[in-house]
Amino acid sequence: MGLFDKLKKAVGKTGVELAYTWIEDPLTFTDPMVKATVTVTSSSGSITVLGTTTTLIAKRKDEDEDDEELVLGTVSEEADEYSTTERNGESVPVFPHTLEEGDSEGYGIFLDDLDLPSSLEPWGASDAESAQAKGIEFFLKTEVDVKETNFMFDPTIEQKIEVC
Repeated sequence: MGLFDKLKKAVGKTGVELAYTWIEDPLTFTDPMVKATVTVTSSSGSITVLGTTTTLIAKRKDEDEDDEELVLGTVSEEADEYSTTERNGESVPVFPHTLEEGDSEGYGIFLDDLDLPSSLEPWGASDAESAQAKGIEFFLKTEVDVKETNFMFDPTIEQKIEVC
């Protein structure tokens, strides 16, 4: 790898593209689980996907118009001998998974054990209507752990979702 490529990686140009190809939107306020699929595409060279971390976040402005965030739930998926998928007719571990340049793979996200009414109680929101009235917005954020980024600039995607 040349110096220019090393510099690109050092400032976050990872050669990895992320997209939510399916996301549960809207999410029901009382639903204990949010589901999604994040698709990872290698756009420059071979990469090894080691896992994913997904967080559901509530955001609002406080009295001073400063941003506040509240983490509502997080799930991490990584190498696990019991977590398998089928690729090319074979049962293989989900992670680690090598993608060659131009390859894409979708990874399922199942963030469970959510309790939005309890989690948002400190902000005074007990249902979707009160959350909306208080200016609370919800975001799903996924970080993909890629071996070649040396844990410094792992690619991240964040998308606003509606809650009803």
